[in-house]
Amino acid sequence: MIYAACRIPPRVSGVQQKRPRPEPSGEPAGPRADVPEAGGRGGTGTPTGVAAHVDDGPGPYGTYPWLLVGYSALSDVLHGRARPVWASGPLLGIYVVLVVLAIWYGYRRGQGDRRAVALLVAAGADAFILAGWFGHGMSQLMSTLALTCGVVVPWGRRPWPALVIAPLSVLAALLAWARGASAGDALAVWYGTLLSGFIIATMLRLFAAIRELRETRDELARTAVSEERLRFARDLHP
Repeated sequence: MIYAACRIPPRVSGVQQKRPRPEPSGEPAGPRADVPEAGGRGGTGTPTGVAAHVDDGPGPYGTYPWLLVGYSALSDVLHGRARPVWASGPLLGIYVVLVVLAIWYGYRRGQGDRRAVALLVAAGADAFILAGWFGHGMSQLMSTLALTCGVVVPWGRRPWPALVIAPLSVLAALLAWARGASAGDALAVWYGTLLSGFIIATMLRLFAAIRELRETRDELARTAVSEERLRFARDLHP
């Protein structure tokens, strides 16, 4: 009897205790909006962590240091080898401004932006004037021009960066050879121009592929979350 009495559930005011039932909140169960979802994104859809740094590759500030490959041109102007300096100096300054702006708009407005392409064409004309008129270290500007092409020229159904950079490298080598460079120096100009352009173009293509894959993964995650919320809603409201 004592054992049986111990097994009797406790009562309060003569009423058996019941476990509280959760009251419906009006929202289907599922991940909270403030909890980060898959793909490194929060409820606001803003990239977090590493994902925040792979949208546009290195960006303009990460690309500008690469322009130092054309330092030989500046050295020719500073040491008076590119004569007359009153012409080579301003032309080189204009070229630097055009390239910097073209890279900036290529990143900020996207590859193929009309303003970036116009700046690239103007920079190309300036580079050929400098290399053809003054020669010597001015041929190294072709590497920076190819680099700018890799940033500005878009990938489409055809590999436009390759179709632009490959002829550019050949023209740069021929121009250097016509200005008195040896065959080895002309080959170095060709190789440097080709490599500079293809490295940045390929890298940005890979970053674009990573961005597309991440967006696809996030879309699949959002779809899975929506289906899970619908399932919870059906379970709560049979």
